[in-house]
Amino acid sequence: MSTPGKVLVVLVTLTSLIWVVMVASVAQINTTGSEKLATLTTQVEKLEVDVAQAQRKLVDFKDQVGQAQVEMGLDVATIRSRQAALERVRSDTIEMATRVKLQLAGYEAAVQTAQTARDQREAEKKAEIEAEAKAKAEVAELIKEHSRLTGQLAKLNNEFTTTLASNKRLVDRLLKSGRRQVRPASYVP
Repeated sequence: MSTPGKVLVVLVTLTSLIWVVMVASVAQINTTGSEKLATLTTQVEKLEVDVAQAQRKLVDFKDQVGQAQVEMGLDVATIRSRQAALERVRSDTIEMATRVKLQLAGYEAAVQTAQTARDQREAEKKAEIEAEAKAKAEVAELIKEHSRLTGQLAKLNNEFTTTLASNKRLVDRLLKSGRRQVRPASYVP
């Protein structure tokens, strides 16, 4: 064999060996790749299942969140309506308290006016009672004075009547005697 033939045979042998090594490597890579591909396919399927479950959970969670928001909205609306009702009750209570205070002030003013009027009437009554007592005392005094003066008048009337009768007798006597008699200057009974 010639040298080019030997070189060619060596080259073909070396190339065959390289091809064998390469084919073995490719086969091993294919085996490893197939295993990895199978593993990755399994993982992809698992991940797809997990994604589907996660999407279902997400939808359920969104539903729960939506339902919770609706319930919370209803609760907030209920609380606001209760708060508004309590505010109305509070404002009504404050209004009633103010009205009662004003009425109380009016009643207190009326009571004060009535007490002032009562005190004034009591003072007037006391003054009238004092005036009546004073008038009764004056009447009693006047009655005593009247009795005394009536008695004195009766006495003076009697004295006058007696003196008149005496004077008539004296005048008659004088007229009968024709002369004039002098009477004493003072008369003492």
